[in-house]
Amino acid sequence: ARADYPLTLLSLEEFLAIGFGDQKAELSGGEIRMMAGAKARHNRVMLNIQLALVTRLRGSGCTPYGSDMGVRTGERTLRYPAVSVI
Repeated sequence: ARADYPLTLLSLEEFLAIGFGDQKAELSGGEIRMMAGAKARHNRVMLNIQLALVTRLRGSGCTPYGSDMGVRTGERTLRYPAVSVI
């Protein structure tokens, strides 16, 4: 549940300056959202998708990335999708 007091929204730079240690978090509209770890099956699926994309994207100039690559989707939003292509 949300608090009844106004939240201070973080900038992307403020969020990136925070050390989360072994934990993973996303920035969503200026608010920190902690992320759960992925299960083994999820990681296998991610790897299979990445491998398939590497083959299909060869020579296109596009590169697939895993979940450690952040993707900025708004001024105060940074997501860590399972797979992204840039």
